[in-house]
Amino acid sequence: MITGSCHCGLVSFEFSNPVQKLADCKCRDCQKSTGSLISQIASISPQQMTFTGKQPERFTPSTGEQCDLHGGWLFCGNCGSRLAWFSNAGNLYDVLRGTIDNPDDIRVGP
Repeated sequence: MITGSCHCGLVSFEFSNPVQKLADCKCRDCQKSTGSLISQIASISPQQMTFTGKQPERFTPSTGEQCDLHGGWLFCGNCGSRLAWFSNAGNLYDVLRGTIDNPDDIRVGP
């Protein structure tokens, strides 16, 4: 199992390998949301992820950016750490790789 958490540790999670893809996202929404020019993400099905600590909060921006039109962010209500982008269709989480305890353990599969 792949494990991770927010900065303060209240929201923790685990998910199974393999992930759908690993990617570097350079969209404006990710840049504004994370404060970084590039966000490394691991794409998974929401059914793969279990929250083992406090449940994350949800934020759906309304900036008009492409990603905002199709989803929002899961974040810790205590420390504010962004954990993943979620699709409104309910079929995708793009987990921010910096929240994963051992990101090198991630495997991409079919």
